[in-house]
Amino acid sequence: MTAFIPSAAIGLLLTAGRGSRLGGRCKGLLHIDGLPLAVRQLQTMADAGIRRAVVVIGAQADALSDALSRHASVLMDIEITLVKISPDQLTDDPQFSVASGLRAALTLAQCLPGADSQNNTDALTVGDRTPVFVSLVDLPLLTARHYETLWAQAHYQNADIALPRNSAGVPGHPIVLAAQIIPPSALGQPGFRLREFVACGSLRRQEFFTEDPAYFADLDTPQDLQNMARVYGVFLGFPDP
Repeated sequence: MTAFIPSAAIGLLLTAGRGSRLGGRCKGLLHIDGLPLAVRQLQTMADAGIRRAVVVIGAQADALSDALSRHASVLMDIEITLVKISPDQLTDDPQFSVASGLRAALTLAQCLPGADSQNNTDALTVGDRTPVFVSLVDLPLLTARHYETLWAQAHYQNADIALPRNSAGVPGHPIVLAAQIIPPSALGQPGFRLREFVACGSLRRQEFFTEDPAYFADLDTPQDLQNMARVYGVFLGFPDP
């Protein structure tokens, strides 16, 4: 039986980075099939049945906000909340982006009604437990199926957290977690890191092993863009100024 992603689910898209190894340009502004990558990733979430998303922006925040506005017609099926990271928090360490995005997702989750009758037996949606899908913007191979597969892992294993991992031990994205397992006080700690929190032994954790490159093939350098085109036939680039 298919485990449909619950209507209460929230997407968290991280696209605040400076793209320092891509010439200092935000990866969310890369174009793929005529769309900014950030728009494409939100469209993929919507295709998977996710109806609300928090988008964390920082570097080139105005350009990203404008891009989302210009392509609003593509994103009619998903409600977007923008969270802007301050310039002093724009480092190569994404901890500020993650913490700020999760705070917004928790606030959004608190405003939602309880699980509806169709989904009230789903893992992560019992009572006030809302699933949050945390994804990086620079994973252009992701499709709705990958979100559905991740959700099925969480659902059938009744997990607090589910994430992909390959045979080399490398963790991938997206991950899905119950928003309410993270205390708001933890998000306020300067050293909060989601990876360390996820590793906590008290949580019901489900890792599923896969070699599907969609979960791992991210974009950090010009060589990564070339490999994406050469290996997967996916062409990305920044539009002309």
